[in-house]
Amino acid sequence: MKPFCLDLTEVTVDAYAACVASGTCTAPKASGAFCNWGASGKGNHPINCVAWSQATAFCSAEHKRLPTEEEWVWAARGGNRGAYAYPWGNAEPRAQLCWKRVDEGTCAVGSFAAGDNPWGVHDLAGNVSEWVVLAGSGLAAVRGGTWNVDLASVLTERVGDARVDGSRNDEELGFRCAR
Repeated sequence: MKPFCLDLTEVTVDAYAACVASGTCTAPKASGAFCNWGASGKGNHPINCVAWSQATAFCSAEHKRLPTEEEWVWAARGGNRGAYAYPWGNAEPRAQLCWKRVDEGTCAVGSFAAGDNPWGVHDLAGNVSEWVVLAGSGLAAVRGGTWNVDLASVLTERVGDARVDGSRNDEELGFRCAR
């Protein structure tokens, strides 16, 4: 794998709003009860309810790209420092992440430092699942567990199959950028 840089946090509502205000990005679908776009007090929460094309456009505007699935998994499993089950190590998840919040929704990004990977990357498990690219194919995929998951086994796994059109845009799905 080639060297890469991964954003420390998922893209926030405020960061995405700046891109929309500039005319570069389009407003996300905000029809779900837990969509953060337009919700009061959610500026530092991850943008969710975004389609693949919107995530790609944002990263491109930042002179970045979406991470590949391989890069995302490397970061979520501790990279060369060990094959961890979770970003923080092998300890079972408890209060290290934003999860088990079925009636509450997302958390502010970076709220759970105990869940960071060895390089300080936040929220690779919990908060929102993230758009990634299947290397060599350009197809969209989704990795990681979310704020409403309560099974530890899915916190860093692939969520669903690759999508050619990347049209999924739901309350559990956001993204971060890489370069």
